[in-house]
Amino acid sequence: MQISVLRLRRAVLSVVAGRAPTLEETGLMHRLATLSENERRRLINGFLDAVFDTPEGGPGGGDSPVATPARGGPHAAVRRSTTPELPAEPTDEQLAAWLELAELALDDGFRAAVRRLVHEHARTQRQTQRGDVSSPPRPDPVALARELAGPALTACTRPDAPRAESVVTALLARCQPTEQTGPSAQTGPTEQTATGAVTGMATGTVGGLIRHLEAVRAPRRDRYFRPLARINGWPAPEPTTPLIDWTVTALRVHAPAA
Repeated sequence: MQISVLRLRRAVLSVVAGRAPTLEETGLMHRLATLSENERRRLINGFLDAVFDTPEGGPGGGDSPVATPARGGPHAAVRRSTTPELPAEPTDEQLAAWLELAELALDDGFRAAVRRLVHEHARTQRQTQRGDVSSPPRPDPVALARELAGPALTACTRPDAPRAESVVTALLARCQPTEQTGPSAQTGPTEQTATGAVTGMATGTVGGLIRHLEAVRAPRRDRYFRPLARINGWPAPEPTTPLIDWTVTALRVHAPAA
């Protein structure tokens, strides 16, 4: 795929507009804009190899072998969903989005942050698999927060407001084990006291939920998925950072010993 020099220059200008970039940053943009299709593939493969700890991928994208977007392994499906695919005739907006994404993919700090998200997700999956296989799988905490806390956030409900208590109650009820045995079973179902504080949920569960949400909080992750959606022609994703911030604050205010 050959992209005209004029369109590439327009894409570079649209990305650096309003930034006051250094000469080094502008030079990087121009180099990224003129990469061939194979070079673009190597760059993204290098980023994804580093993030998902793929053995056959090099730590730097430039020397990684050309390969299909999705390599094998336990993260193959997630890898496919995070791979940009420029169409044969990209729009100027898609070219600009590619430059934004490629710049992030080369950032070591961003790679490390995304790698931590992957490891946290894998840790949560392992914990779920160690549970009772007869019990239904627990939902992903971020997906659950989006379902339960998302409407409150959209309605501009403050996380410390009384209305947020019902969101916390529902969230904790969905996150705790379906059945409990032993001494902890005596606590009974999750309920609210006269003061509005949520009770009946183990402190460890509340703290673990907060730690997980804080571990997956990554504003720069949102920066990656916005241009990724534009490149692949997907609907614009909703940012997760405001949602996580709201949920964590609500948990700290309304959950016991959070």
